[in-house]
Amino acid sequence: MQPRGEVVKWLCARLLIVLIAATAARPAGAQVDMTGPWFSRIFVIFFPDVLECPLDIVQTGMMLTVSGDCPLVGNVNIAGTIDPMTGDFEASGTAAGACPTITLTMGHASLDGTTFHVGFQCSGGPLPALGGIDGFRCGNGVLDAGVGEVCEDGNHLNGDCCSNTCQYEPPGQHCFPTDANVCTDDVCDGAGTCIHVNNNTLPCDDFNQCTTGDHCVDGACVTTVVPDGDPCTDFNDCTADSCQGGACVSTTVPDGTTCNDGYDCLAGETCLGGQCQLGSPVTCAPCFRCYEGVGCSVEQFGYTCETADAEAIRLDNATPDSANWRFHPYVATALADVGDPLSSTSYEFCVVDPINFDPQGFPSLIFGAALPAGSSWKQTHSGYYFRSPDKKMRVRIKSGLNGGQGKILLRAKGPAYDVNYLPPVDYISVYFRTADGVTPKHCFASYFYPPLISTPTKYRAQNPVP
Repeated sequence: MQPRGEVVKWLCARLLIVLIAATAARPAGAQVDMTGPWFSRIFVIFFPDVLECPLDIVQTGMMLTVSGDCPLVGNVNIAGTIDPMTGDFEASGTAAGACPTITLTMGHASLDGTTFHVGFQCSGGPLPALGGIDGFRCGNGVLDAGVGEVCEDGNHLNGDCCSNTCQYEPPGQHCFPTDANVCTDDVCDGAGTCIHVNNNTLPCDDFNQCTTGDHCVDGACVTTVVPDGDPCTDFNDCTADSCQGGACVSTTVPDGTTCNDGYDCLAGETCLGGQCQLGSPVTCAPCFRCYEGVGCSVEQFGYTCETADAEAIRLDNATPDSANWRFHPYVATALADVGDPLSSTSYEFCVVDPINFDPQGFPSLIFGAALPAGSSWKQTHSGYYFRSPDKKMRVRIKSGLNGGQGKILLRAKGPAYDVNYLPPVDYISVYFRTADGVTPKHCFASYFYPPLISTPTKYRAQNPVP
């Protein structure tokens, strides 16, 4: 082991060598000079965007002045000091914007005078800010040959053939801006210019349905015209289209030809004078409503429904299928609360599976039936009674006037009243509500979970659960 004194001597010798090398690397008397225009980027804490600001700096000995017109803060006028030997500086001043006092701290300029970084604080107004500023000679719009720049394009970006250090980017490197022509290669020429070379044979597209074999030749997209009579389309159902002489030619089809106006909830569209006329509103099955982009799907929302304290449901998916629903007490203040089914208020009865969705993402329908307004309804001394023309579905609505107990009873049975399926889950929703287009809306709803019985052929549930 070497004596401690020898180790100390060795360390001191190494340190002396490093100091001599550092001194030799710096020309005698060389000093940092920040005078001139600068391109700067401002990073503000908690602000997502990087701001760009041109700055003018004047250095006289150890004195600095900084001026510029920057985003958010406006015109700035700052003064401070710099150590020309190290590049360390600090300054303070004013701004015309929302934070009028500017302080620059812990600034440092590179010894070659090409970059700087400084922290800043903006205070004294309604929008205080804190962050940092990076400054560059490259990008200031002035060719600074004295610091080694060979090009200057007024930005601090790579990829435009003049790099962010103001050096030529290598020839053949992809560049921007492009000429938006797939049949040219956009590359640097090695002298700071992005050129567009006609040297590829890539496939191209002239966006003409009546040409084929599109490919690049000498910077242009070259094609071959297809034979006359080949099909094309102008995307109009009311024209017949074919290629003629390299162009898509359209002929109006006869009025009355079926077409599609693009709306899912309109049907029966026909052509008139070469244009597709809007169709009539689609009529969906009971319990369904039409939605653009989807078509007819189960309606589960759009109603404010009254619920009951006691209710029951019985569903049979067998031969014959059947549905029975009991809803009470339902206390109505007047028969008008259920509308006028004798003439204008049509109803529908819907049993919905809210857990298993159809392919469009809507709840699935277990059972649905229509109760149209009209002669199938009769008024009783306390409400209304409905009997379907086939006598297989009956509904009784009792208003519960004068302190009586209101209720709704529904029974349906037979091939016209099909239970589509019984859900593999236990939860179902039941709605007795006005049909689509009827106003004002009325709705009475039951929500059953858990069931008393749930099989593929039989479902029984009641509230409250016994």
